[in-house]
Amino acid sequence: MRSNAKTGGLETLISVLLLCAVALVLAGVYFKQFNYDKLHFQAEAANAHSGDNEAQVGLEKIAPAGFTAGVAQIFDNETLYEKIDGKADLYLESGFQKMTCQMFVKAGKEDTWFEFYAYDMGTGLNAFAVYGVQRRPEGQVLDVSELAYRTADAVFFCKGKYYCEVMSSGLDEQLAAAMVEAARKFVKNFASQAGGIPQIEMFPKQQLVAGSYKYFISGAYGFDRFKNTFSARYDVDGVGVTAFIVDAGDGTEAQKLAAEYKQFVIENAQGQEVESNNEQLKGAVLDLGGFYEIVFAKGKYVAGVHEAEDKAAGEKIAEELLKKIQIANSK
Repeated sequence: MRSNAKTGGLETLISVLLLCAVALVLAGVYFKQFNYDKLHFQAEAANAHSGDNEAQVGLEKIAPAGFTAGVAQIFDNETLYEKIDGKADLYLESGFQKMTCQMFVKAGKEDTWFEFYAYDMGTGLNAFAVYGVQRRPEGQVLDVSELAYRTADAVFFCKGKYYCEVMSSGLDEQLAAAMVEAARKFVKNFASQAGGIPQIEMFPKQQLVAGSYKYFISGAYGFDRFKNTFSARYDVDGVGVTAFIVDAGDGTEAQKLAAEYKQFVIENAQGQEVESNNEQLKGAVLDLGGFYEIVFAKGKYVAGVHEAEDKAAGEKIAEELLKKIQIANSK
């Protein structure tokens, strides 16, 4: 009887220990479900998505101080929809090549993170086109690049062939500063030599209104023949001036296009030719009855000023623009 009692007691003890072990395993599974490691989770997702992602170049170099980089995910034309389903068509129709996505988590604070999306759009023009469509009106201009702004919880910018978005876990100025730091590092490490947009580089930088660049595929200023037109706004001592540049393809076409636009303005806006203090702008300045239009051709470019509020201010920007285009043509 005593032997049976001992055996029964031992079996009971073993059963209790087994139940405890099972309970610990279940607790671990439960805890893991609701407290996952973001970096580990991202690594698993990346590995499941593509077997050679780890061999791809990631964005570790842009990690801000105090942040740890997860594993980079690479998406191409076939897989982009997996990450941004619903918006993929915008990119795919604009020359998309690939997108690198990577998460950065603040050390010791897993709930403080941001995710960096770098879209390789193939050309600067493609990147600028997407940037323009995605532009949020409430954005605050940043000096990360010529085309950059931030919202309360995100950063957006365009540099060379890259369009980038940086999304965060919440509203936090320190986190926002880290995102801007990452954006600057990206420009330095990945986009500093990337092919940009020549027209944007030709706009004078003095008195330029930050974030004012625009791109018109066709029909700029109501003129059907103006295609792929770039513009920028200037503040000349309180006077607003809009400058524009059109690549006409060659010098002959540029001269023809400039003459046609000048005639278009004369016929449709009652423009009248007026004298200019700059010999190089002779015959290029039109008075629209209080506003001034300036148009000239230099090399393969047609350029000028649209509806300047003051003649002297308009001529000043036109002169600087002409100098920049002359430099570009000489290269």
